[in-house]
Amino acid sequence: TGGMGLMALMPGTARDLGIQDPFNPADNIEGGVTFVKTLSEKFQGDTDLILAAYNGGPGSVIKHGGVPPYRETTAYVQTVGRIYRFFKQESLDRSVGRILNITPDFFIKTGGILKKGDGAGSKP
Repeated sequence: TGGMGLMALMPGTARDLGIQDPFNPADNIEGGVTFVKTLSEKFQGDTDLILAAYNGGPGSVIKHGGVPPYRETTAYVQTVGRIYRFFKQESLDRSVGRILNITPDFFIKTGGILKKGDGAGSKP
C-alpha cells in the first residue's frame, strides 16, 4: 500500500499519528507536519536524514546509519532537498532585503542573490 493523501502518509504512520481520515486534507497535512516535526527532533534537524526518513522510513535511516541506498530515497532527498534549500535561500534573501530596505525590483534585477557591492541599503 502506498502513501495516502496530500502528504502521502503511509497507513501505519497515519495510524500512529492518530489520523482519523488520512484523505481529509486538513487531517492529512496536520499529520504530515507532525511527522516531519517528529523526524526533525529524532534526526536533530539534519535535512537529508529527515527527508530520507520521510520517504524511506525512520527505521531505514537508522539501519543504514544515514540516507539508505535506495534509488527512490536518494533521488527524493536530492530533489526535495534542492527545492528546500532554494526556498530557504529565497526567504533569507527577501528577509535581508527587508532589513536593508531593498525594493522587490532589486531582486528581479539581480536574480535575488545578494552579493557584496550590489548596492544593498539603497533603493534603485
